[in-house]
Amino acid sequence: NEELLDAISAIAAAAIENALLYDDQKKSFTSFIETLSTTLDARDYITAGHSRRVTLYALEIARLMKLDSAQLEVLQVAGLLHDIGKIGIPEVILLKDRKLTEDEYEIIKRHANLTKSILKRIYFLKKFRDVPEIAGSHHEKVDGTGYPEKLRGDDIPLGGKILAVADAFDALTSRRPYQDRVELDKVVEILEKDTGTTFEPYVVYNFKFISLYRLIQILEFGHIEDVDKKELSALEDYTLADMVNIRTNSIKSPKDLNVENIFMRYYLRQYRNK
Repeated sequence: NEELLDAISAIAAAAIENALLYDDQKKSFTSFIETLSTTLDARDYITAGHSRRVTLYALEIARLMKLDSAQLEVLQVAGLLHDIGKIGIPEVILLKDRKLTEDEYEIIKRHANLTKSILKRIYFLKKFRDVPEIAGSHHEKVDGTGYPEKLRGDDIPLGGKILAVADAFDALTSRRPYQDRVELDKVVEILEKDTGTTFEPYVVYNFKFISLYRLIQILEFGHIEDVDKKELSALEDYTLADMVNIRTNSIKSPKDLNVENIFMRYYLRQYRNK
């Protein structure tokens, strides 16, 4: 009857309004976290954009590992805030344009524990309750020699293991005043060498299947140079593992040569100062 239809309509309208309100709150929360992350990264001009790139790499790995949407949301927040502890590191050390001394490195290492401590003081919704543990464990190693707590194997959150690989890759492929971007072959060699000791094998395995197209998009984040999306489309069907194989093969097809040239041109290009 008409009264029943009116009641159903009212319930549906309320449900839609609540859903829209939740969506607005979610967008507001995400926007705040991204802004906070960008502000923190801006303090360290040497690694500007680092937190966003680490997060994007981590999300690509997580998707390749078939993690669900809820896990992706948590990983996104943990990734964006994984270096929030650097707010407690003196700028004279954080912004040093030369290699750190052993003592300075020990001070820098404190940021992981500070990250966990800061995030534990923030009220997160229940679904984000693991963010402090994940963000604070991105420097732990699967063999138990990492920091700050020397966690081993399964004691390290999966999200922390994913962030560890993403963080290392971005560190190796970012330019610094005292260090150029590490050669791609060497980067992969380092990841493989440290698999099973520093890094979770299954995480590294999946990372090597990241699309070259997506890898370049993330690599270029934070730079003002143009990216030719049409040109990059040639990389869509190739992965990081494919690129390693292409570069080690002495015989290459014209298509492989084209893919290698496009990828390496972006990987090796110099950037203008902002």
